[in-house]
Amino acid sequence: MNIGYACTPLKIHNKTTRTFTLKNYTEENLIKCIKDNLEDLYEILKYNVSNDIFMFRISSDIIPFGSHEINKLDWPNMFKEDFKNINDIITKNSIRISMHPGQYTVLNSKNISTVEKSINDLEYHAKFLDSISGDKSNKIILHIGGVYDNKKESIDRFLNVYNSLSKNVKDRLVIENDEKNYSIEDLLNINEHTSIPIIYDNLHYFCYEGIDTDSFKILNSIKNTWTKEDGKIKVHYSQQASNKRIGSHSNTIFVNTFLEYLKSIKDFDIDIMLEVKDKDFSSTKIVNVLKELNNNLNESNKLSALKTYEFYLKERDIELYKKGEYILYEKGMIEFYKFIDRCSSININEDLSLNALKEFYLFTKNFLSKSEITHLNKLFKTNDISKIKEYIIKISRRNKLDDNLKNYFLHNI
Repeated sequence: MNIGYACTPLKIHNKTTRTFTLKNYTEENLIKCIKDNLEDLYEILKYNVSNDIFMFRISSDIIPFGSHEINKLDWPNMFKEDFKNINDIITKNSIRISMHPGQYTVLNSKNISTVEKSINDLEYHAKFLDSISGDKSNKIILHIGGVYDNKKESIDRFLNVYNSLSKNVKDRLVIENDEKNYSIEDLLNINEHTSIPIIYDNLHYFCYEGIDTDSFKILNSIKNTWTKEDGKIKVHYSQQASNKRIGSHSNTIFVNTFLEYLKSIKDFDIDIMLEVKDKDFSSTKIVNVLKELNNNLNESNKLSALKTYEFYLKERDIELYKKGEYILYEKGMIEFYKFIDRCSSININEDLSLNALKEFYLFTKNFLSKSEITHLNKLFKTNDISKIKEYIIKISRRNKLDDNLKNYFLHNI
């Protein structure tokens, strides 16, 4: 079972989403953005491997204007060496990658121009994945699209367009149930006509059906849509955010709820893409949970977890940190994470939080410019914890201070 997250890690400064506006387009800007994005993708994958995260969703923005007619670059050949480096780390570590085109990639649209642009976008995604690896288990995830007042006709339009797609795209394409238009049952119907593998999203299922999911039953119904060439069944897992609209992803993955999900899928060997706001923090959390369940957790995992949440606990109550340390070493990692999850309901102590942020300032200031120091000092005078945290994250990314970014409390705004 592989665990993954989407697009941009929080614990390191690297990103693959550099772009620019069309009015600022130059070939020089394009080449620089692509080069920087590909180099950072390699660094992100290297970081993921060091944390036993072997699945990753690559941002569609990695090649700016990837499907736009203005982009005439032969980027697969121009950056052949970068793609080779990325392929090497993926192959050596059996990393599974994917891409998920955005909401405007709609194959069943009534608008011919939209359909043409959508096909071009899928061709771009397939070309990118092909440039990295020929492994067809690395997929492009797509929703079916709109209903347009007639679901049957909309499905028929999807099928007609799908049949016109290139083999490269078809080999990569998988379809996902969404929260309001197309259910697992609808996708099974489409699969009968196309053999497209189906991705099951538990939160989308809940939104669509209005009831809790029977994940075992659903996985049993879709398992045969995945062939050996497609790889393991892949699912999207998320939890509903409290006090937000239905379908909103939670800030973190709560361990108790995940363990219940894990029980329901224990008979299946699947890969799980976490869709959650704290991204690689939750991925590491779940990787460590699985390690403990499989009796292969080590001391460095515990030390890293304690350091990650040290100030998250201390900004609530100094005694919480001592309690967390005791739980981690006496009761184990899973109980420690359950404790961390429970602490999310405890309010931050403003004085303790400001003291912790001042510690970060003392460590950070030697790496900052005069203007950054001046701005940070102004923020401290306001006692606005959220704005101080946001700015420390911003300057930590700018100055590549990853030791700062690895602290969960900075991201807990």
